[in-house]
Amino acid sequence: MILIADSGSTKTAWCLISGNQRVKDITTKGINPFYQTEEEIEAELKNTLCQEIGGENKINSVYFYGAGCADSQINNKLAKTLQQVLKSDKAEVSSDMLGAARGIFKHQKGIACIMGTGSNSAYYDGNEIVKSIPAGGFIIGDEGSGAVLGKTLIADYIKNQMPENILAEFKKFYNGTYLDVVNHVYKQPFPNRWLANFTKFMYEKREDDYIHNMIVNSFTLFFNRNIKQFDSWENTEVGFVGSIAYYFEKELKEAAQKCEITVSEIYQNPIEGLIEYHSK
Repeated sequence: MILIADSGSTKTAWCLISGNQRVKDITTKGINPFYQTEEEIEAELKNTLCQEIGGENKINSVYFYGAGCADSQINNKLAKTLQQVLKSDKAEVSSDMLGAARGIFKHQKGIACIMGTGSNSAYYDGNEIVKSIPAGGFIIGDEGSGAVLGKTLIADYIKNQMPENILAEFKKFYNGTYLDVVNHVYKQPFPNRWLANFTKFMYEKREDDYIHNMIVNSFTLFFNRNIKQFDSWENTEVGFVGSIAYYFEKELKEAAQKCEITVSEIYQNPIEGLIEYHSK
């Protein structure tokens, strides 16, 4: 059996397949070796994933695509952990960007984008990533991402920049103090996940002009600062994976149109495409 994983900062989607048959889907917390220790990752695998897989399913190969997996040394450590915990014959760890590209385009070339808790983009030649733009994380990059959208919204909240109607509704969703916000962003683990949680409110209020413009402006920045850096972007298919792209498809396509970019495919996650890619 083959186990395929698509891991973001918030959650990991696992799919167990036998031949071309989908056996089981499993969701665990996000696994990011850049932020988590080997012990933390091993605990998540043992306490959640292994329990769901069960001892009767023998794993031959693991293909793990994840955030924070852009360094060969980190990837090799994670691959070793996966192989040991899952008792698999082999384990390969690659970036979430390569997973997105293979999931969207399979063996065709294109510009692949991730837009979930974080955001990223890369030019894919049909097999490997040949050029990528540094994502930067939610502090200095990640335009259009859930974390950046949440950061923009909460910044307006603490600076008293929200329209009165939105402020009244937002206080029903979150009524924390300035110190609460600072504590979550600067002192608690995974501030990107905490910030991205505010996109639930933005989704509910996305028809409001203030929220709508905030979303479209952030997506426009993503296209201008990332996609337009690739050669031949005007003539290359652009595809997306990620919950933000999926749920805010209308706003994403509006921003793309403003930037004269055509978005061809939008998926919530790349698992379906990765199953097809690895089944051949």
